[in-house]
Amino acid sequence: MKPHFYKILFGIVLLVVLVLSCFTLKVLLEKEGGNNRELESLKSEQLGFDYYVRQIVLESIANNGLLVDLPQRTGNEEPILVMRYSAFNCSSCVTFCADKLSEMFEDYKNNGNLLLVQSDFPANSKTLYGNSIDLGKSKLELPLEKSNLPYFFLLTGNRVDHVFVPDDRFPEYTDTYLNEIKARYFSTE
Repeated sequence: MKPHFYKILFGIVLLVVLVLSCFTLKVLLEKEGGNNRELESLKSEQLGFDYYVRQIVLESIANNGLLVDLPQRTGNEEPILVMRYSAFNCSSCVTFCADKLSEMFEDYKNNGNLLLVQSDFPANSKTLYGNSIDLGKSKLELPLEKSNLPYFFLLTGNRVDHVFVPDDRFPEYTDTYLNEIKARYFSTE
């Protein structure tokens, strides 16, 4: 009877070890899967960031130095920061840009260093501020206008420089851009 008892005991111990091994393996695989999801999320975020930076560089190259014709700016050589937006832009993107301007510049709706240029809004829904231009259905004829994104640029005379496309996923870069433009061109110190 004893040899039979040892066989049963050995089988139970073997079964317990097998169950514990399976459980441990399952826990390790789930933990590894969690790390993979985190890694995939980080890779995806990095790809989004890389795409954003690449787009900013490409848009800056394609649009910097071009000339635009704004009737109200004829002959004015003082630099002015322009926020260009359209009714075709996503409203949260436009709001993000306007919020960043209001954080950076006091009384941005009437600030002489800023110009808000809008287009494609129906006549009954236009919201013009003190220092703004409504282009109606016209365009500035910059390549960036095809992207349907709001953007900033510095306008000196009729020359476009320092083009920047904000993205609410990376607000710190918009802050850096606006801080640098303000310090370089509009600081009284």
